[in-house]
Amino acid sequence: MNLVKLYNRITDEHTVEFIERLKTKPYVDDVTELFHELVLAAVSDAMMGVKLASLDQDLAKRYRHAFDEMGRLVGSLVVRPYIPNWMVPFLPIGRRLKICNESFHGFFAMVVNERRRYLEEVGYEHIKTVADEYDDATDGRPSQASNRRRLALLDLLLQLEAEGRIDEKGVLDELEDIMSGAYDTTGFALSYLTVLMGEHPEIQERARREVQLIMEECGGNLTSNDLQRMEYLERCCKESLRIFPSAPIIGRHLVEDITLQKVHKVPAGTDVFMNFQTVHMDPKYWPDPTKFDPDRFLPENIKDQHPYAYMPFSSGSRNCIGRNFARLNLKSVMARILHDFRIEAVTRRKDIRFQLNIILEPNIPIAAKFIKIDRK
Repeated sequence: MNLVKLYNRITDEHTVEFIERLKTKPYVDDVTELFHELVLAAVSDAMMGVKLASLDQDLAKRYRHAFDEMGRLVGSLVVRPYIPNWMVPFLPIGRRLKICNESFHGFFAMVVNERRRYLEEVGYEHIKTVADEYDDATDGRPSQASNRRRLALLDLLLQLEAEGRIDEKGVLDELEDIMSGAYDTTGFALSYLTVLMGEHPEIQERARREVQLIMEECGGNLTSNDLQRMEYLERCCKESLRIFPSAPIIGRHLVEDITLQKVHKVPAGTDVFMNFQTVHMDPKYWPDPTKFDPDRFLPENIKDQHPYAYMPFSSGSRNCIGRNFARLNLKSVMARILHDFRIEAVTRRKDIRFQLNIILEPNIPIAAKFIKIDRK
């Protein structure tokens, strides 16, 4: 079973509902908030089997706030290496971090416990029964009659727990890593792609023509295979992530000495932070780097590219665990938007600055217009 295809199907269902809501409000004064609501609802459904709209809204609000606040607090600590870890709980930032952690972990623990009780009631064979209804040939659709039956990533983690292959802490850790990796990054990536598409109507129109052709062929019922055929839109997404990588800074703790440029020794035990947005904007690797040019990613233009010149999801064995989900999510949402709307930029790229966060967060709300396309 291809889980990425299955989860993309769930995400697309949320996107269709999102498009209908967007038709009622052509001017959006904060697209980031809108996209975050969409992504969080879709990821919660796909990964945990939870529909946020059915939850207590105060609980859901605290959950979203914990996500948003956590990144800012961690970012503040990263740029203050003079604050030792033991001191953090005694500082105001540490107390705020504790509140966020309690909301964050409390929500996940509640969801995990409820899902575990459900699986214990119906039996873990339920997971295999539902999984057998999905296969690559159906592209993430149930091959039998039960559209209402969902298989969430959490179900698979709980099955591993029942088999003794992972403990409760491992379930929570895996779930939190994937959720936090998919939520903020995808929401901001959609916001920046919206700005760039709005500022470049000729690129937007070319992408729209590709989308509309494929949407006509599939009858508006987008599958993962259809998305893979949208090669120009794929390049637009890649170029947007080059200019605005959602998580541009990564940290590593050195377990051995390393030497940089054959001269500078960095001892083991050092925490090292790398900003690969500087590489994305280096003219050595990207000519005219500030230009939005999706055709940079044509096969003939990247065949000799340095393997680490482009790292929107980091690289190596510790790269982003949710990268495939994020790529498909970004592409499927923008395909739906382009099919139904013309995007007009209100907030311009030149107006955007960034604020302290582990994610590339704009310092101002990003506004845009979504002009409905009339096909009558």
